[in-house]
Amino acid sequence: MGEGLGYTCKKCSKKYNVFLGVGMFFPSAFKEAIKDIKKGKYGTELRIVIDSGELIVPDAARYFYCCEQCGTWEVAEDLSLYQPKSIPEIKKQQFGDKTVEEWGEIPYATRADFEMDYKLVYKNPHSCRKCKKEMTRYDISQFKNDISDELPCPRCGTKNEPDSYIDWD
Repeated sequence: MGEGLGYTCKKCSKKYNVFLGVGMFFPSAFKEAIKDIKKGKYGTELRIVIDSGELIVPDAARYFYCCEQCGTWEVAEDLSLYQPKSIPEIKKQQFGDKTVEEWGEIPYATRADFEMDYKLVYKNPHSCRKCKKEMTRYDISQFKNDISDELPCPRCGTKNEPDSYIDWD
């Protein structure tokens, strides 16, 4: 499920949104993330790791990242890489009318899948574009509980409360 919050800056009137999680087009986004990683769009290291073993897949969900050092924030796909704990068992898993083995790939995997059936093989770091420190990742519930009520405007830095809520799926 995906959720979003909309903001309008009370100082400069900039409108900005935060969309987190996954929506109904997630399987397409998941495949696109794999394709982009394999093409090297996210660097050589991710490309090498995803090709280093069988059925390695990314966490393609969108998360909120915040730099604790300077306050810069962004929304991005995690792209950490995971491999099934049991490849034979995952190959038997049904997706629609076919198994993973029949598809020849994992059509998609979510945070819940990663927690249950996968092992982390590469943690993708997210570095702040301003100060280069590692950013902290927040999922939907953490963002809504800890950050959403005082999210700084990306243009002027004024802290704002959300003025709209978007739920898709």
